[in-house]
Parts: sequence; C-alpha cells; structure tokens
Amino acid sequence: MSAFRFRLQPVLDIKTQEKENLQVLYSLAREKLFHRNGDLDNLQQKKYSHLNDLSSETGEAIDPWGRQASWNFINYLGREIEQVTQDIKKLQQRVEEKQQKLVEKYKEEKGLEKLKGNRKKAHYREMERLAQKEVDEMAQQLFLQNRGTGS
Repeated sequence: MSAFRFRLQPVLDIKTQEKENLQVLYSLAREKLFHRNGDLDNLQQKKYSHLNDLSSETGEAIDPWGRQASWNFINYLGREIEQVTQDIKKLQQRVEEKQQKLVEKYKEEKGLEKLKGNRKKAHYREMERLAQKEVDEMAQQLFLQNRGTGS
C-alpha cells in the first residue's frame, strides 16, 4: 500500500503560518488597544481629580493666575482625551480588521483540512479496494487450481 500524500500540503502549511502570524498581529493590536484605553482612563481620572480640587477651593482666596493655569491644564487634558479617543477608535477598527482576516484564514485552513481529510479517506478506501481485489483474485486462482486438481 502506498502512503497518503496530500498534494496541497505546502499550501496548507502556508495558510497555517499565515494564520499564526495573524494571531500574533491580532494579539498585539488588542494589547495596544488595551493600553490606550488605560491611557484614556488615566487622563480622565486626572481631569476629574483636578476639577474636584478646583471645586473644593471655595473658602480660599482666588488666585487668578492659578485658576488660569488650572483651566489651561484642564483644556490640555480635554484635547489629550480627544486625541486618545480618536486613537482608540482607529485601534478598534484595526482590531476588527485583524479579527476578520483571522476568521478568513481559519476558514481557509479549515477548508483545506477538510479537503485533506476527505482525500485521505478516499485514498485509504481505494487502497482497501485494491487490497480486496488482490485477495479476491488470489482466492479465485486458488479455487480454480483446487478445482482443476480435485476433478
């Protein structure tokens, strides 16, 4: 019996490698998104903390320069929050794209694996059929030989 050889194995190997590469890229994109969300949380926390500090200074004398610096800092944080929010939207879009590509690669690999399985089954069925054919021919020859000597 001949061993099964899948002619598309190099293609399957390439698809598997592409899938693994996409898994790494997808993980990295998710990690970047996670860290950027952490940056956003930190900026928002700074902004709210600073606003709370400003609102708690009701009994003290008003320092116009200090107030101006505080509002400038709050405006700066607002701009940074907006920039980080835009970055997060872009990163989310990249993550979704990577996920879609990864799903496509999974489907391609699964299709090739299924094809390989079907061809392997067909190969072994054919090998069994040929082996059975040989056994039948040998049995027929034995029968004919025994019949010829037994008559």
